[in-house]
Amino acid sequence: MHQAWYSPLSCIWAEHQIQSSEKISIAIDYNKLKSFFAKVLGAAVPNLEMHILSLLRKAAENPNRSQIIQEMMNICAFNPTPKALEELSKCKCLPVKPVFCVKQWLDKFGKFATVDHCEYGDTFAGESPLLDFSLQEVHSLNILY
Repeated sequence: MHQAWYSPLSCIWAEHQIQSSEKISIAIDYNKLKSFFAKVLGAAVPNLEMHILSLLRKAAENPNRSQIIQEMMNICAFNPTPKALEELSKCKCLPVKPVFCVKQWLDKFGKFATVDHCEYGDTFAGESPLLDFSLQEVHSLNILY
């Protein structure tokens, strides 16, 4: 629990698997008071569109790998349909390790391989640009690609 006072606009009613770096989550600390915080005080309740917009904004600014992955996890927690994710198709939110250059941020149309099996990481390392996600992250984010 945070030992400070936050305005309702600074709070979000989010479960542990859906977090926001911009807002303080209060659902865990006040789990029996959702109606009061969400309806009476107006604390935001996360939704898919909120996280899609957040991912678009974070990718357009100075992308941070851990924040981008957290937003992708947040989006996956809503089990979105492919149609709901169309807005992300040109979002440069995918960190890619090129063969000889510095990491790039690409959209889904970029040229890179995804390591979704252990043996592929060794096989393609140094041969092809690779999505800079761990095997666990790739499997957790399966719905997005």
